[in-house]
Amino acid sequence: KKKTSDALAVKNKEIEKQKEVIQSSLGEKETLLREIHHRVKNNLQIISSLLNIQSSHIQDENVLSSIQEGQNRVQAMSLIHQNLYQSEHLSNVDIQNYLQQLVAYLSETFAGQSKDIKVTVDAPNINFDIDTAIPLGLIINELVSNAYKYAFDKHGKGNINISIKPKSGDDYELEIRDDGKGLPTDTDMEKSSSLGLKLVKILSRQLRGTFSSRSDKGAVFLVQFKDLRAYQTSQS
Repeated sequence: KKKTSDALAVKNKEIEKQKEVIQSSLGEKETLLREIHHRVKNNLQIISSLLNIQSSHIQDENVLSSIQEGQNRVQAMSLIHQNLYQSEHLSNVDIQNYLQQLVAYLSETFAGQSKDIKVTVDAPNINFDIDTAIPLGLIINELVSNAYKYAFDKHGKGNINISIKPKSGDDYELEIRDDGKGLPTDTDMEKSSSLGLKLVKILSRQLRGTFSSRSDKGAVFLVQFKDLRAYQTSQS
């Protein structure tokens, strides 16, 4: 019995040592991943700053607008990495928190146009990994920026509502709705030459989804998409 007890004690010690090695390895990997997200975020913000410096020497309004659009896209990605390195779970982005940060940034960006626009976000208890969060964030950046620029009169008031709802399985629906002027009657999303809308269509396909729009007391944009991580898991 004593030999059996001693053997069990030795085995337990070995198991405890293995656990310590595994925990140490996981801790090192988590620290490294957190640092990577932090550095990516910082590098993206450097790019944004360079674009800002470049824009200070440009007078052409169209060129300035293009640079601003580029900055907004970079910031949308930067905020994803900021959320990830600050998150307890490094593989998940808290979408409600992320969108509130993105909305605050866009509100500040367009504040110079003297528009009194209220933006609300409704995406509670939704978490996506980086492969879904980045294209989704870029889609929302494009559509909210579009609403700021075109949906309302220059000095008008208005509302923009962003909601993400789970459907069935790994399917979700993004709706961005404003109470502005609505879409022009000749708007054809398939033939639109707008770079922003082309990006939205490409990114929607990347999310295994579809993009549509309509007028309903303003403009309504819908993206049906999949949580790519859940979708890929279900296919394996």
